Amino acid sequence: MVEPRPFEQIQPADINLTRSPQAAVDPQALRPPSRRVWIAWLSGIILVAALLVLFLAPDLIAPPPATPAAVTTTVAPAQPALPSPYEEAQLAEARRSAQDLLAKILARQKTLTELQVQLWGADAFGAAAELSRQGDALYRQRDFVQALERYRQSLVALTDLESQRDQVIAAALEAGQEALARDDEAAASTAFGKVLAIDSSNPTALLGMKQAQLLPQTRPLMAQARQARSADNLQEAQQILKQVLALDPGHREAKSTLAGIQATLVEQRFNSAMSAGLAALKAGRLDSARTEFGKALALKPGHPDARASLDQANARDAAQTLASQLQKAAALEAREQWQEAAALYGTILAKDDTVVQARVGKIRSQTRASLDAGIEAIVTAPLRLSSPSVLRQGQQLLADARAIADPGPRLQGQTAALARALEMSQIPVSITLESDNQTFVTLLRVGEMGTFTSRQLSLKPGNYVALGSRDGYRDVRVEFQVTSEGPTRVVVICGDAV
Repeated sequence: MVEPRPFEQIQPADINLTRSPQAAVDPQALRPPSRRVWIAWLSGIILVAALLVLFLAPDLIAPPPATPAAVTTTVAPAQPALPSPYEEAQLAEARRSAQDLLAKILARQKTLTELQVQLWGADAFGAAAELSRQGDALYRQRDFVQALERYRQSLVALTDLESQRDQVIAAALEAGQEALARDDEAAASTAFGKVLAIDSSNPTALLGMKQAQLLPQTRPLMAQARQARSADNLQEAQQILKQVLALDPGHREAKSTLAGIQATLVEQRFNSAMSAGLAALKAGRLDSARTEFGKALALKPGHPDARASLDQANARDAAQTLASQLQKAAALEAREQWQEAAALYGTILAKDDTVVQARVGKIRSQTRASLDAGIEAIVTAPLRLSSPSVLRQGQQLLADARAIADPGPRLQGQTAALARALEMSQIPVSITLESDNQTFVTLLRVGEMGTFTSRQLSLKPGNYVALGSRDGYRDVRVEFQVTSEGPTRVVVICGDAV
């Protein structure tokens, strides 16, 4: 410890308290203190201050007296506790999730930027970016849980924004179509241009832009078409609208207007065809009626009125045709042309097998045709009656013919001819067989005649065969007919040696 220096002793001044103030004042005392006195005072003050510091400062600097432990814990701040392993795992998981979300956010932002988001969703895109920046700040503060929430909010906002792109495109396309309908080239170009800025390959926008560019050409034509339609010049309007569609195949108004005009023209043609068809039907001109109703159905396939009218015309035509055919078949029967009548009845039944008259007529005609054919076969070849079976057939045909109640002239003639043929077939005719007396002769269906030079026989008309045989000679076969027209001479001789 530094020893304190001794104070310089100050001598007290001698003051006369009884003297008046003016008298007591020494002129010498009224003069300012000398420099030496001021230095002495200053040195004393410094010394006193040094002593005070020396003796009092340790007490001021020293810590206060110790207090009980309980009081210390309540006053001093507690040291932060270390996170538990579970909390560390949660933070790590939140950090990984935040990083994953951040990667998705960046990808979504890139996609939206490529989709020209600044043209259709700049405000929402900026708000989503702000959420990402907040998440970044929390991430740098290692508050991964809150950062994760901000990133999630940002990703949801970006996803919603991307889903709105289609709505924006749809709204712009609708606005463009409305502008086209108003013939507003500028508004249509703006709307479709917005879509193409977002989606450069959008087919509807490409077509709409082309249509907007064609408006200077299509607009005046559409005005002409409207005027022609208002004047009921549908053909002229139709031609003009076709010109518009040749320039712009996708022109909505032109297509809808043309469809309406064409529907009106179809209706007019349909009504005209129906009127003409009904008039022809009423007049009995069935071919014309069917033609007109066919035109009506071509214009409106399946139309019930046209279908019913055509069916009516066909039914009347079929009825007339049937009546005509039945009449013709009856005429054929009257002329006893049974085969032709039967064929015609067959044609009628092929179309409608419910026609009773045709069914009965066919049976009758076929029966008479069979009778006619059978009689003709015998009358034209009466020698066949030499056969017992043919003879019986002829006799039955004759009975059937005579049973006909009202035979026609043809059947009457056939009946007489058949009766005569049957009669003549039973009358023997004399013939002469000649041979060389060395040939053995056999007459088929009659018997062996033996060898002879000449022999007379009586045979019924018919076809016969004579066989001749002789040893050392080739056999002979002789066919001949026996008729009622006169005598017959038959020679049977084996003359070829072997």
